[in-house]
Amino acid sequence: MKRFFIFLAFLFLFLLPTSFVFTLWSGKKNLERTKTFLLTGDFEKAQASAQSSSHSFGRVKACLSFLPSLESFLQIEDWLEAGETLADAAFHLSKTGKSVEKIISVVLRGEDGDLKKITQEARTELDLVWEELSLLEGTLKKKPIVKIPQLREKIEIGREFLSILPEILPEGRHSYLFLLQNNMELRPTGGFIGSYGLAIFENGRLLDFQVEDVYTADGQLKGHVEPPVPIKNYLGEAGWYLRDSNFDPDYPKTARNARWFFQKETGRVVDGVVAVNFFVIQKILEAIGPVKLGDYQETITAENLFERAEYHSEAGFFPGSTQKRDFLANLARQLFQKISPTGEWLKIGEVLFESLEEKQILIAFDDEKAMRIFTKLNWDGRILENVQCSTTNIQCVPDYLMVVESNFGVNKVNYFLTRKLAHKIELGREIIEELTIDYKNNSPSQAWPGGNYKNYLRVYLPLGSRLSEAKIDEKILDPSKVDSSSASGKTTFGFLVDVPVGEEKEVGIKYKIPFRVDEVVFYSLLFQKQSGTGKDLLTVLINYPSSLKVTKTAPNALTGPEAILYNTDLSRDRVFTIELRQNEKAKT
Repeated sequence: MKRFFIFLAFLFLFLLPTSFVFTLWSGKKNLERTKTFLLTGDFEKAQASAQSSSHSFGRVKACLSFLPSLESFLQIEDWLEAGETLADAAFHLSKTGKSVEKIISVVLRGEDGDLKKITQEARTELDLVWEELSLLEGTLKKKPIVKIPQLREKIEIGREFLSILPEILPEGRHSYLFLLQNNMELRPTGGFIGSYGLAIFENGRLLDFQVEDVYTADGQLKGHVEPPVPIKNYLGEAGWYLRDSNFDPDYPKTARNARWFFQKETGRVVDGVVAVNFFVIQKILEAIGPVKLGDYQETITAENLFERAEYHSEAGFFPGSTQKRDFLANLARQLFQKISPTGEWLKIGEVLFESLEEKQILIAFDDEKAMRIFTKLNWDGRILENVQCSTTNIQCVPDYLMVVESNFGVNKVNYFLTRKLAHKIELGREIIEELTIDYKNNSPSQAWPGGNYKNYLRVYLPLGSRLSEAKIDEKILDPSKVDSSSASGKTTFGFLVDVPVGEEKEVGIKYKIPFRVDEVVFYSLLFQKQSGTGKDLLTVLINYPSSLKVTKTAPNALTGPEAILYNTDLSRDRVFTIELRQNEKAKT
C-alpha cells in the first residue's frame, strides 16, 4: 500500500499543471522583488508584489491541502507557510513605509495631514510586521531563511520611536537646539561646537531651521562664568561659553550646560538639545551622493566636505563675518530638499540609525517618556553604570573603562590622527590593568588645520581605582602632573599628551581596580566609546590564574592557556564577559 501511494505521489507530480509550478515560482520571484522595492523605497510596488507573493504561496498551499499526505511527503509545509508569512510581513512593512513618507511630508514639507493619525497607522502596521515575524520564527524553528532576531530588533526600535513621536512633535510651538560639533577638533561629547542650529516646530511641522556661528551667541553673554580648571589651564580660556560647554562626557550634563548658556546668551528656551558630529553629514553624503550649492558654484561630496567646510569657515574670515553660517545653512537647506518622500529618506534613516548606535548623534529632550526610550536604546550619551551580574550566586567583577580626549590645540588635527588601543587585565587576588594607546599624527605640517595634537586625556574607571603609573613613551609622569577626581560615579585620571606633527606617541596607564578574584567569578568589562571617535582598533587581553578555567565568554574570543584575547574596534560601546570556575585539576 505504501509503495502504491508513493507511485501515486510521483504520478501526481508529473501530471501537475504548468500553472501550479509557475505559481510557486511566481511567489518566490515576487518576494525577491518586494525586498528590492523595500530597499529602494518604492513602497507602492513593494506592497503590490508582496500581496501577489502571499497569494501565490496561499494558492500552492490550498492545492496541496487536497493531498495532505503528499504535502507531508514533500516536506514543504513549513516553507510554504514561511513564504506566505514573510510576504504578509513585507506587505505590512510596505504600508508602514508609505505612512512614514506621509509623516515626512507633513513634518518637513508642511503638507496637510493629521500627524497623530498617520503615526498611529504606521505603528499599527509595524505591530502587524512584529506579529508576522514572531509567527515566522515559530514556523521555521531550526531552519532560518532570514535573520529574524535582527529584523525584530530594528522593528522594535521603530515601534518605540513611533510611540514617542507625538511627544517629540506635540501641538503648539517647540524648539530644539542642535550642537553642530566638529569632531576633527575632538571634544568630550563629540567635537568643538563651532556652530549651532535651532529647529522650530509648530504643530509638528518644521517652521524654520536657523544656523548660526557659536561666537555670535557667545559674544552676547553678560557676566563671567568660571570654566573647568583644565579649560582654564590647558586651553587658556579665562571664561566659559557655549562653545566649550561640552567638557563633561556625560551628555545629559553637557546638554544642561549647553541649554543654560544658550538661554543666557540668546534669551531663548529650548525643549531639547541634540549633538550632531561631522561624521553624520559625511555619511549622509556618502548615502545620497553629492549636493550642488548653486550660490557657491560648487559640489559638496563626502570626500571634500571637510576641506570645503574649513575653507568657507576660515578663508578671509573677519570678526562679524557670516561666511561659516551662510555655508552651513546653504548645505543644510540642500540636504533637506534632497529628502523626498519617494527618494532618499530611507537611506538617510539608515545613516541616522547607525550614527545613533555609534554615538555620532546624542539626544537630550525634556519629555520624560521620550527620554526613557532613548536611554533604553543608549542614545542619550550618558556615562553608563557598570555591567552587573545576572545571578547572585557567583562573585561578580563589574569593570569599566572610558577614554575621553579633548583637543586643546585650537586646530583640526583629529582629521589627520590615528589611534590604536590595547588593554590588558591580570585577574588574581588583585586585578591589575594596563591601557596602552598608540597615537600617530599624520599632519602634513604645522600649518592650520593641522599641527600638534594637544590632547587633554582622561580615563574613567570604577570608583575607588588606584593609579600605579602613567607614562608617555617610556617616561613616567610625575604624579603632580596627573589630575585625579571622581565624576558620574567613576574615578578619573587626566593629563596632557602632546603628539607633534609627523610623530608617534605611546601612552600607558597602569592601575588597580577595587575588586579581587576568588574561586568563582563572573568578570565583565564595559568599554564605553567616546562620541566623535571612529572605528579605532581595540584589543583586550585577559590573563587569569591556572587555578581557574574558562566556562563561558561573550563575545567569542581566542582562548589559550590562562589567556583570552578579543580583537575588535571601538565603533560603539563594547562589553566583554567571561565566567571562570575553579579548575579541578589545579586542586589535585
